[in-house]
Amino acid sequence: MAPFLLLLLLTAFPFLHPTAASFGQGRPKEEDPAAYRTYIVFLSPPADAAAMSRGAHRQWHESFLPSSLTESGEARLVCSYSAVFHGFAARLTEAELAAVAKLPGFLRAVPDGKRQLLTTRTPSFLGLSRDRNRLWSDAGYGGGVVIGIVDTGIYGKHVSFLDDGVPETPASLSSSEMLTLRTTSKATARTSRPSPAGNFVQGAALRQGLLGSGTAAGIAPLAHIAAYKVCPSPEECHDSYISCAMEESIHDGVDVINISLGGGSDANTTFDKDPIAIGAFRAMAKGIVVVTAGGNDGPKQMAQI
Repeated sequence: MAPFLLLLLLTAFPFLHPTAASFGQGRPKEEDPAAYRTYIVFLSPPADAAAMSRGAHRQWHESFLPSSLTESGEARLVCSYSAVFHGFAARLTEAELAAVAKLPGFLRAVPDGKRQLLTTRTPSFLGLSRDRNRLWSDAGYGGGVVIGIVDTGIYGKHVSFLDDGVPETPASLSSSEMLTLRTTSKATARTSRPSPAGNFVQGAALRQGLLGSGTAAGIAPLAHIAAYKVCPSPEECHDSYISCAMEESIHDGVDVINISLGGGSDANTTFDKDPIAIGAFRAMAKGIVVVTAGGNDGPKQMAQI
């Protein structure tokens, strides 16, 4: 796996205060203003938000929508958020979004963005070895840790995910959830990419042993996995789905959220308008470590706060 960097964020965000909506931000001029588009809507939480159930949050979010379905029959509500931030993702036209913006509790809305899949490296990059040092073994190879993998999904029957030597499933998650592919997008096909928690596999290789032969392993080989599929294809890694996976992983009680995704359609987006950055900050505030790949290009100037 690639080296992962802790996502460093500010301790406060301007989104906590009302601001004008970003209507149509980044919309191509030729796009029909009456066309549906997915927006992520941030809300000011009600006074009793902490006592509200997830179902109550969802009902509150649905009250902002003009109807439950679009004219084509698609569900308007894409995801309901209460852990990563207060708000929801929904399919709306610009006119409908303008009406939503007038309702009490509305803070801001941003168009749904996209992320890119990032490549990975092996633990050898970090100098991890079972033979040359004890750092890996002293850390218990991640045993007892639950890693939420936000990516293209995994194939649970792969030899990397055999439970040989893996500790019992933590009480926070049932064993059936550990390697169950949680699909937060419409995609149904299962794909496989390197995982930060794959067990040791001897004799791994590509192209019938011609490339990359050796022992394969994740950074935390004995850790438990909760997989969240957010990319039905390499071009369809939407912020709304990623935020939804982060929402679910927080409720599931994971210890680490791993996001091997990066970039975005708007490189100038600031942290206060970035739903992934906001969600990562909230997760870290709850004691969950959030890690993400360092990126495949750069260096470049960071967006201004």
